[in-house]
Amino acid sequence: MRMRNLLGPGALAWALVLTLVAMASPAHAQLGSLQGRVTDESGKPAADAEVTLDYKGGVTYHFTVKTNKKGEWVRAGLYSVGGRWNVSVKKGDLTGEARDIEVPLSAVGVVPDIVLKAAPTVAPSRVTMGPAAGPVDAKSGDSKTKESSELTKLMTEVNVSLAAQDYDVAIAKLTEAITKVPTCATCYYWLGDSYDQKKDTAKAEENYKKAIELDPTSAQAYNGLGIIYWNQSKMVEARTHFEKAVQTDTANKVLESRYYYGLALANDGKMAEAKKSLEDYVRLAPNGPNAATAKELIASIK
Repeated sequence: MRMRNLLGPGALAWALVLTLVAMASPAHAQLGSLQGRVTDESGKPAADAEVTLDYKGGVTYHFTVKTNKKGEWVRAGLYSVGGRWNVSVKKGDLTGEARDIEVPLSAVGVVPDIVLKAAPTVAPSRVTMGPAAGPVDAKSGDSKTKESSELTKLMTEVNVSLAAQDYDVAIAKLTEAITKVPTCATCYYWLGDSYDQKKDTAKAEENYKKAIELDPTSAQAYNGLGIIYWNQSKMVEARTHFEKAVQTDTANKVLESRYYYGLALANDGKMAEAKKSLEDYVRLAPNGPNAATAKELIASIK
């Protein structure tokens, strides 16, 4: 997607360095990576330890990797939106873990060192039994397990479709996913993104708004709406949504929103605020897709 160059009189100083403002398309696969290190209690690297990563979100994902000779491990292709990851490590009788880890979008997150320790020994104790529990509905349990498995498979297919830019298939799969999980804000965001790529702006806007309704902290959805409004010359709405994207992006998953917000502020003639937003973007994303342009724009602001 390209963001139209709508800089007004308050930003004429930028005309010398900016002839076209290009907006990077929102990331479709919504993936990132994690890396870390495992040691024993003395600080020595734990080689060949088994590292397990479990995704806690609308769907379930489970990955396993091994540490190298330096006790280091890395895993790419991890979902970066909608949930967090638990990392557990095991080597022999030793275990360790790190919980609620966020995966940065299109970047590598570093997990604090995990220290392997012996599991505590629990002495046997006398247990008083309460009222007998009712019978377990095995059929119901099998049904829920099957549904969870189907949803996991469905979301994997969604991710493959988005990565392949097959938006018609992605839309069909996401629509099916929403029938199973009506509160899936991430599904609505992806739907908005898919419709946007098909140039169906009305549908994109509708689904971004639904994502925000379900999750008022959806920085990606705010950013998507900001882009739509910018291209429609609705500058007040665009700035408002870019600002919301920046405010809700506490995990720094949509760093480009700071760049876009800086452009919107400049269009309003708020050059000092625009410079700060651009500087924040460059500081957080020194190698970002718009970093070079942002640096030029910062230099142009007196």
